[in-house]
Amino acid sequence: MKTLTSLNTRVWKTALALFTAMTLGAFGSLEAQAAPVEELELDTFAPVDAAQEEAELERLISAQAVSTQAVSTHYILFIRGLDPYYNLNAYNNGTIPQACDSYWSSALQFFTNRGWGSQLRTIGIYSRQTGCYVNLANVAPNQSSSLTIMQGSSPFTNATSIGALGHRLAWWIYNNYTSKGLTVSLVGHSMGGLVARTAVGGSSKRLSGFPPPLLVKGMVLLGTPNNGASASYLGGFTGCTTQCAQMNSGSTFLNSLNNSWDNGNSGVTHRLNLIGSNDYVVGDVRSGAFGGSGVGLYFISPAYDHGNIITDQGTTSDASIGYWTDRTQAYTLNPPKYQGQPRSLTWTYNWAIAQ
Repeated sequence: MKTLTSLNTRVWKTALALFTAMTLGAFGSLEAQAAPVEELELDTFAPVDAAQEEAELERLISAQAVSTQAVSTHYILFIRGLDPYYNLNAYNNGTIPQACDSYWSSALQFFTNRGWGSQLRTIGIYSRQTGCYVNLANVAPNQSSSLTIMQGSSPFTNATSIGALGHRLAWWIYNNYTSKGLTVSLVGHSMGGLVARTAVGGSSKRLSGFPPPLLVKGMVLLGTPNNGASASYLGGFTGCTTQCAQMNSGSTFLNSLNNSWDNGNSGVTHRLNLIGSNDYVVGDVRSGAFGGSGVGLYFISPAYDHGNIITDQGTTSDASIGYWTDRTQAYTLNPPKYQGQPRSLTWTYNWAIAQ
């Protein structure tokens, strides 16, 4: 396993500085930056002490006169994952799903502490879900879709198609941001990543009833079952119908998403998939890294499970990762391993604020 110095590493230093350089157009695509990773010899890097690293980062920021404060034309949208217990019976019994602000509390605090509080938006996906900036159950698409998989249902429970959620999210982003020239980044956890991918891919491919392509600059997916979740996990929930079925490997929904709707970058400049090696829900780190082009990585240490990958606010660079520069490689190549890397919310933040 190779050891990298922290800020001076080729793998993630670019990510930490992207909010500076991308604003001025100094970099091309994320893939163009990531590709040299496998071409350089790590052993040629000289050790850099902490003081020198901090001075270098300050120099980068000062030289470009760019602040880590939120840019008023860019917003970060957080989309939650599956509630396997929130079926129609639960709705009829008055059950209320976990509130958005509770679900995302660690991430919201992490971004807020860095000046982005007013630019954060949480997206609810179930009826009665509270603490959300908007709930997709209350969003009416401008146009209906002729695709059955995009049809909504009332109430919104785990019987509602992921496609219907993505369709509504696409129109909400278009009406409130894209049509006004404002950009967004999407941060999706678990099934929320599939909702994000549907919104972006459906608009990019101009699927039936979708708006024009969205101004989505970044998309970070955490623990998202891009190629299917664990069958043993999904099979353990009585009453979880549509959404559980759509996350089964080989489902019609996933085949369409991966092979047609979102089989490339879909206009998103910065795409990153993160998953923990102890993710019992997805079950296979390759599923978490799969789909389209871009970057995918899994954490070896900390060995995040499905939930705590979105709660680690640690800022130390002591993680070990496996890293793919192209997510389409996930099932064919064994990724190189790197030490001395940031933790999960730091990776998420660096990619989400990049423009």
